[in-house]
Amino acid sequence: MKYLYGCDVKKIQSYISDSSRLKEIAGASELVDYVCTELFEEFAGPPAKVIIGAAGKVRAVFENIDDASRIMRGFPKLVDETAEGLQLVQSIVEIGGSSITKADVDKLELLLAREVPMVSAIKDWSVIAKAPRSGRPVARREDGEELDLASWQKLKAVKEKHWKKLRKRFGLGDEFTFPSDAGKISGTDSLLAVIHADGNSLGQTLMKLSASGDYEEKWKAFSRELDDATTEAAKTAYETIGSRKFRPIILGGDDLTVICSADDAVEFTRTYLEAFRRETKARENLGELTACAGIAFIKENYPFHFGLELAEMLCNEAKKRAKEIDKVHVPSCLMFSLELGSFIEKDFQSIRERRLTAGNTGLDFGPYKTDGAIDMPDISDLIAAARCLGLCNPLKNGIRRYISELHVNRQSADFLAERVQQIAREKTENIYSDFAVCLGRLTGVEPGRNLSDLLINRNGRTPALDLLVLSKFVNKEQGGENHD
Repeated sequence: MKYLYGCDVKKIQSYISDSSRLKEIAGASELVDYVCTELFEEFAGPPAKVIIGAAGKVRAVFENIDDASRIMRGFPKLVDETAEGLQLVQSIVEIGGSSITKADVDKLELLLAREVPMVSAIKDWSVIAKAPRSGRPVARREDGEELDLASWQKLKAVKEKHWKKLRKRFGLGDEFTFPSDAGKISGTDSLLAVIHADGNSLGQTLMKLSASGDYEEKWKAFSRELDDATTEAAKTAYETIGSRKFRPIILGGDDLTVICSADDAVEFTRTYLEAFRRETKARENLGELTACAGIAFIKENYPFHFGLELAEMLCNEAKKRAKEIDKVHVPSCLMFSLELGSFIEKDFQSIRERRLTAGNTGLDFGPYKTDGAIDMPDISDLIAAARCLGLCNPLKNGIRRYISELHVNRQSADFLAERVQQIAREKTENIYSDFAVCLGRLTGVEPGRNLSDLLINRNGRTPALDLLVLSKFVNKEQGGENHD
């Protein structure tokens, strides 16, 4: 009899974003990966046949129940000693036949979804010294700073394990290090970007694998190839921007989370999504997969966990809208938002109501596709229009006033748009013409219409706010003349 064991790390983002220090954030990410790979393999030993060990997941096959039970009893304690605060769920299912089937996997996933995370033992005493930054009991004193146990473990993970693995994944030299200070990553106006990307339709691909024999081996190959495809796509995107203002946070399975300069964010994300599609298509067990992404533009001193929440929220919204267009072949696409406030709502609908609605007009225009002919605005058109906007101050300032006027009265906003069109044409006829062509492609309005018509699509949404945000960044590498 065989047994399928599963372990999931829960609330990974909360564990990683518990600190605002990039070193601790990177160390937390490293510990999540270490727990699901090296630590599990060392503890489980040869009795475990590991199928998946990455991205907060472990799936393994055991030949007898005693070995599986030993893991169930001892692994959570070991994880708690290695990465305090990391929460796990575990479960085991008996395999019905001689090998794993899709039904076995589905049963395990259902059990794991129902499990409640195991909570760490309380290690707090009122008489013990507290770490100033976290308020938790002091475990170590290093370089004159008092650290709680979780912070110390994360910093230790960065020193001992993190760099070697990252250098290998990104093909970098032995002495290379990514920045550990947000101030060294931020770009224009001290802004940086938190990017989160996630694969689409993985369940459908696994369903196809279940239709053929030898599901266990194909499942293992699928997981390995998916991790390789994600890594290669991230490497390609990183090489494209050619910037040291970059810091990987999560890279494994179909998940990617990075921090980079706001100036490079859209180009990195577009390149990553295109490369992910190519890399998966080139691998036998994957087929052509797509991914969606969210980009949160935030100030360098903004709480990282809010930026991460926003990036995930935007990614999920992009997925939702993309699936409304095509559930089977979900298009690669992205959404982004600039957040300068002091908090993030818990859902995208609240964000839309707070700052992405102007009267009856929606300012949440995305998502933007990165390739394909599907009925969705193209990120290339948005970039081209934003570049035009950045090169013509009368046009840029006019669009900013147009958005403000939309909050008050649509008719007066339309009147203002006609005035902006007249001034922009007088100042820079060529720039305005290029802008109008790209804008028309975005909103689906035929060429030759007035600016007031070009600015809003048939669903009552405008890309005006996205254009203003993107115009901050897209002309930095060009150094082109700005027309006043």
